[in-house]
Amino acid sequence: TLAINISFLANIVLVVIKVWTVLLSDSLAVLASMIDSLMDLLSGAIIWYSARLRSNTSDGHHYPVGKARMEPLGIIVFASVMVTSFIQVMLQSFQRLFAGVEEAPVDLGVLILALLAFGIMVKAVLWLWCRTMKDSPSVQALAQDHLNDVVFNVFTTFFPVAGQFLGLWWLDAVGAILLSIYIITEWTGTCLHNIRRLTGQAATPADIQQLTYMTYRFSNLIQVIDTVRAYYVGDGLFVEIDIVLPPDTPLSQAHDLGESLQSALEKLDTVERAFVHIDYDAVHAIEHR
Repeated sequence: TLAINISFLANIVLVVIKVWTVLLSDSLAVLASMIDSLMDLLSGAIIWYSARLRSNTSDGHHYPVGKARMEPLGIIVFASVMVTSFIQVMLQSFQRLFAGVEEAPVDLGVLILALLAFGIMVKAVLWLWCRTMKDSPSVQALAQDHLNDVVFNVFTTFFPVAGQFLGLWWLDAVGAILLSIYIITEWTGTCLHNIRRLTGQAATPADIQQLTYMTYRFSNLIQVIDTVRAYYVGDGLFVEIDIVLPPDTPLSQAHDLGESLQSALEKLDTVERAFVHIDYDAVHAIEHR
C-alpha cells in the first residue's frame, strides 16, 4: 500500500540522519534511536514482503486458503529482531554505566537537535496517517511503530540534553536502558499477541454473542443452535456453527439456508471463513475430536 511504501522511504532517510547524529554525538541514547530506525527499515521490508505474499493469489494449489497468515508471521519475526537488538543496546549501556570511568556529558549541538526534531516530526505525521487505516494489520503495526518512534525520539533527545545541562554523564546511559526496556516490553506484547492469534486463540465473548444472535435471527427454520465455535487463525476468525432444522426440511432448502448463513457470516469484518453444519437432531455424537 501507499502507507507502507512512504513509511519505507521515510525510514531510509531517517536511518541516514541517525547514523550521522551518532557519529557526531557518541550518545548511547541516540545510538538506540539509530538502531530503532534501522529496525524500522527492516520492519518495512518484512511487512511489505508479507503484504505482497498475501496479495499474490496465483499459488492457489499450494495455498488453497491464501497466505493471510504471512502478515502476523512477519510481525512476529520483526518483533523478535527488535527485542534482540534492544537487549544488546541495554547491555552496552550497562557496560558503559558500570565501567568505573567517569566521562564527560554528551554534547548535542544545534545541528543534532534539529535533525532529531525533524525525525520526531516525520514520525508523528506518519503515525497520524497510518492509524486511520484500520483494515490492514500491517499498516496498524507500522502505526504502532511510528508512535513508538515519536515517544522514543522525544526521550532520546531529552536524556542527553538533560545530562549535558545537569552535568550528569551517566544520564545518557540510563536513558538508553529505560528506552530499551520500553521497546522490549512493547514488542514482546505484540509478539505474544500475534502468536496467540496464530495458534488458535478463542474469539471474545462479544464475538461469540454476535455470531449466536446473528444465527438465531437468520431463519425461522433454525430450531436449535447446537454449537457456536470461533477461533483465530491469523488475524481473522474461523467460525464453526452447528444448527438443527426440522427433519422434513427438503435438502435443497436446507442447503440454500446453510450456504446463505455461511455467506452472511463471512461478510463480517472479523470473520475470515465460516463453516455451517446442518443436522436434524440435537442429540448426536460429537462430530470432531
